Amino acid sequence: MVGDLALCKIYVGAGNGVFETDIGPVLTVHSDGCIGSAWRLVVSHAGGNSPIRLLGISNGVSWEIPDWSLTNGAGAFTAFGTFSPSSEGTHQLRLDVRGTLSNTVSFTVTNCR
Repeated sequence: MVGDLALCKIYVGAGNGVFETDIGPVLTVHSDGCIGSAWRLVVSHAGGNSPIRLLGISNGVSWEIPDWSLTNGAGAFTAFGTFSPSSEGTHQLRLDVRGTLSNTVSFTVTNCR
């Protein structure tokens, strides 16, 4: 643990030993990417009760939501929604949880009909 961030440890075995590294917040987006379909965004391995800043690029335009939400005491958060027609296109999402950036998730929303 670094400060109050609950970091996930990864162990890698190599010919000259085993190495340990930390990863910060992990972001996943679950959906089929179709307009009108449900999506679920999951944050894990972040600091407990920490503010989340949501960073994005949608169709080449950068944006952010500075005080998007808070993680729970275990360092997790889940959001749900539905893709509207205005969300069609390419997207990249990333989180900033107390100065620690998550992985980047890229996806495309299309009209699947």
